[in-house]
Amino acid sequence: MPILELPDEILCHLLTYAEDTDFPNIALSCKKLRILAMDGPLRRHILLIRNPARLSVSLSSRPTRDILASQNILRGIHIKQHIQQGQYIGGASSVRSYHISCRLERQMVSIRIAKKLKVRPDWTEMVERGLIPEEMFVMQEEFETKRRWKTYQQQQQNQRLLLQQQQQQQEEEDKEDEQYSCYRKQPDLWGQCEPMQVDGKDQ
Repeated sequence: MPILELPDEILCHLLTYAEDTDFPNIALSCKKLRILAMDGPLRRHILLIRNPARLSVSLSSRPTRDILASQNILRGIHIKQHIQQGQYIGGASSVRSYHISCRLERQMVSIRIAKKLKVRPDWTEMVERGLIPEEMFVMQEEFETKRRWKTYQQQQQNQRLLLQQQQQQQEEEDKEDEQYSCYRKQPDLWGQCEPMQVDGKDQ
């Protein structure tokens, strides 16, 4: 038997089990169900009897404020102390203080992340180390350009180090030449000495 051939009383009873968010879709299905979904006594029963009954059942099993605060579901500044003292925790000042504390916490987290990002290596170096795949970057040409530029910078740095080593070596050689230059400038005294005679023989 099709559902639309049932009596209106049975259809209304079945609609009492539908959720509030389902009624717009039910009203769009056909003309008969749209008339029943817009029925005044049906909607009054749902709003005044069914929904409060469901709410009372769910509230009876609702955890206390202490449990919610211990599970970090109900949050606020000194909220456990306020709950123990029986104070109202939904005031404007407490809500404002909680939002300020959340904002400060986010700022501290952003500062820590910024410090970590400053010491993070360049993404080209991370690709070369194999930490992240090269396919993550859409611009292949940009990656090649940056890698060539980094290679060029490394070569320039090596050349500067080599020039510094050469300059240091040249300075050391110049110092050695200055130390031995005084000996080169002295006259050859051995050539000016006359041979000595021992027992009538030249030495």
